[in-house]
Formats: sequence, C-alpha cells, structure tokens
Amino acid sequence: MKAIVWHSRGDIRYEEVPDAPAPGHNEVRVRVAYAGICGTDLEEYLAGPIYIPVEKPHPLTHAQAPLILGHEFSGIVTDIGDEVSQFRVGDAVAADTLIYCGKCEACRNHLYNLCSNMAALGLSANGGLAERVTAKADTFIQIPNALPLDEAALSEPLAVAVRGLRRAAIRPGDQLLVMGAGTIGLLVLQAARVMGVSTVTVVEPSPFRADLARTLGATEVIPPEDLPSVPTFDRAIDCSGKPAAQVAALNALKVQGRLVLIGVPTALTQFNTLDILNYEREIVGSLSHIVDEDFRTAIQFLADKRVNAKPLISRRWPLSHGEEAFRLLSVGETDVLKILMKPGEIGL
Repeated sequence: MKAIVWHSRGDIRYEEVPDAPAPGHNEVRVRVAYAGICGTDLEEYLAGPIYIPVEKPHPLTHAQAPLILGHEFSGIVTDIGDEVSQFRVGDAVAADTLIYCGKCEACRNHLYNLCSNMAALGLSANGGLAERVTAKADTFIQIPNALPLDEAALSEPLAVAVRGLRRAAIRPGDQLLVMGAGTIGLLVLQAARVMGVSTVTVVEPSPFRADLARTLGATEVIPPEDLPSVPTFDRAIDCSGKPAAQVAALNALKVQGRLVLIGVPTALTQFNTLDILNYEREIVGSLSHIVDEDFRTAIQFLADKRVNAKPLISRRWPLSHGEEAFRLLSVGETDVLKILMKPGEIGL
C-alpha cells in the first residue's frame, strides 16, 4: 500500500510500504477515508524528532522510525479481530489515536493522555497517512451517520480544543483570550461558544484567519500589537506555541487568571515569575485529550453542527500529494489551515 513515511527531519516520503496487517486480538483494520496533517506532524517534519522514536523502539508499541505519519483521520472498518464487539465491518470511525499502558499511576487515575509510556498512532506507531491502518479497537470511536467523514477527521484536533477549555476551568461569564487562529485556535473559539463563553477575543496577525475567526463567532479579533496593556481576561489559551504570545497572554490576565498552553513550542519561553506571583496567576499545560471526556464530546459537537469544521478544511488532496502538502504548510501560508489527504478513490 502507499503511505507518507517520516524518515528523518525534513525527509518525508510518499512510498510503497507493507500493507497493514490482518487484525489480531482486539484489533481492527480500517480503510482510511481522510487524514489531516497536524501542526505536530509539521513540527516533526521541520524540527523533529520530537515524539517519534528514532534511536530505540517505543516501549509500548515497539515501533521506531521510519514511521507512517497521521493521527487525525477517519475511515471505514474493513476487518475485525478476535474479541472485538463494539464494531462491525462497514462502521465509520474516527481515530482517538492514543495508546496507553493502563497500568501506571496516570492510567489508574483516568489520565490516559499522561501515561508514563503514552504513544499515539502516527507518532509512535504507524498512523493514518496511509491507505489502511491496523490498531487496537479502543483507539477508534464510531461516528454518527450524520457526520461526514471529512469533517470527522477533525474530531481529534477538536478534542484537543475541548480538553484545553476543560483545563482552563472555563466558566460561562469568563472573558477568554485565544492566541492564534490556526486550526486549534478556531476550534477553541467555537467550542468555547458552545460551552457558554460569551466573550472570546482572538489575537491573530493574518487578515485571512482574522476574518475567519470573526465569521466563526469571535467577539473581537485583534493583531498582537493591539493586545490590551492592562489585565483584561479571566482565562487565556495559547494555541500558537510562540514564546512572545505566551508571555503576552500571561500579562493580559486578571488576578488569579489562568493561562493554558496547547501549542507545541519549538523554543523556550521565559516568564517573569513576579508576573505570576503578584497576581496569583496560573500556567497549566494541556496535552492531547481523553476519549470519554473530550473525544466523544468533540464528535457530538461536530455531529450536532454546533462546531463547523468545513471552513477549516483548506484542501482535500490525494495521498500522492503528501510531500507537496508538507512543503506548502512549511512555508507558513496563512490562508491554508487544514489539508486533508485522501488515500485512493474510495467513493467517500
């Protein structure tokens, strides 16, 4: 089968690979319908390895580079292994992607995203930028018939947004600041509205993305230089991963405000700890999602049309254009958000 394979920094290839194996115990094989290229995939391409195991196999999956990318995808179940009862052949599914041990302290406390050996399809096991994927059945969730498969591929980034809002301990009357109107930022904006937040300010320098944020419900959209110089916001979520944005977001918080970091950083951020201490502010991280708390919520938001994924899909390209897609995203074109790759012609 064909797949997009990460070999090393700057080296991803569309190439022939062995077919996804027949499913074993508690596994399913899925024919991929659409797979998105995530900001994390792009960082692995530009600055990796970050999460991809290179020098030795991952302790849980036993996989290492070269590795098939893709952790945002949807598809159709084609084969079912032993003791799989939740799926039937033909079911439409989205990939939750997380793989965890179930035994460590974090797993015992239902924090599967913080498993001491946490892995993910497309980062520490072969993922969805391929024609087919075989994985444990519990890494997939059945999607409602009303949810198109292309939009379902955005379930994973929306689940990231939902978890970020939960980590922010968002309250209906809060004034929320969102740094960055990329895919995650625009999903945070929409999910916040669904969760009852009435005032959402988005900071975004790109006119194209700023206009889209307004269309999708932002109360106000401002360029970084217009961020208020006085503490204004109860909660802030940084989706950019940029040090300057993180510092600016912290300083824009009211007393006892909370800053949530979602964006994957590629450089160190230096905070003035007095800006935290003197205002009793908090900085917390938000990593990935938890299936029953975040991912199922994301799927429901999409199925109910309360979150609109369509405007975020900039391209739907055949998988054979994968290398071109990574090159396009790497130059930072601001009018390109999510590129979905479609393996083959499967009538979806």
